Amino acid sequence: MSTNAAEQICERLQAFRTNRTRVSHDVEGYATSGVSVCSFAWSPHEALSVPLRNLNWTPRWSPEDEAVILAALKDVLEDPLVPKVGQNWMYELFVWRWHYGIQVRGIVDDTMLKFHVMYAELDKALDVIASLYSREPYWKDMGDTKDDAQLARYNSLDSMVTLEVNDAMDAEMTDAQRRYYTHQLALLEPCLEMSFCGLRYDSEKRDAMVAALEREVHGLQGELDSLAGIPLPSFAEVREAVAFKKAWAKCATWDSLLEHAKPTMRETL
Repeated sequence: MSTNAAEQICERLQAFRTNRTRVSHDVEGYATSGVSVCSFAWSPHEALSVPLRNLNWTPRWSPEDEAVILAALKDVLEDPLVPKVGQNWMYELFVWRWHYGIQVRGIVDDTMLKFHVMYAELDKALDVIASLYSREPYWKDMGDTKDDAQLARYNSLDSMVTLEVNDAMDAEMTDAQRRYYTHQLALLEPCLEMSFCGLRYDSEKRDAMVAALEREVHGLQGELDSLAGIPLPSFAEVREAVAFKKAWAKCATWDSLLEHAKPTMRETL
């Protein structure tokens, strides 16, 4: 691509800062290898695509142009006065910080969190949200491609749909949901810090707590099954559920079953 194209991308990114434009943002790529393409949508019908790498991870730009574009991306992503909407921000936040040292600021909405607050029992994927809050035909299969232009269109659609469904959900949120959602948004930054830097915890106490909870769940499930007339599982059924197949022949008694149970099941039993 030409230097002229790089200049046009940087001018549009700068315009977001000058006008404090609310944008929706999405990336394709990984924390380990970087971003291949990202996009910014300012309406459900318009978006800016910013390619950085080809699908085979060869450069799209000269080193000089790539450096200029990354600097412009850093400026807009770290600008707290540019309001930003996203779907599952934790992914974008981690990728930008881990690979590029960019700390995104100005997050005002996360459609995945918003939808989960409103419909905790449903899948939080963007295509599911779009099926309820937009008329966008299914587009997610476009992401499985070897064509750079198609991947860019797919990525831009993600940003545009995210902006559209975000505004549609706003009209339905109750005050109580909004209060809880605001709390969830506020946890993004500390959760990113924990994901980036790690945290200390007592693994033995954690395993004991999980085992205790699983015992309680299984006990309550047994009571419900009894009330519903469902018979207790046979020894063979328990063996198949909790032991590795190669150990089944060695599990003739409950004591031997405990001995050969999967580590994740032993404490529960």
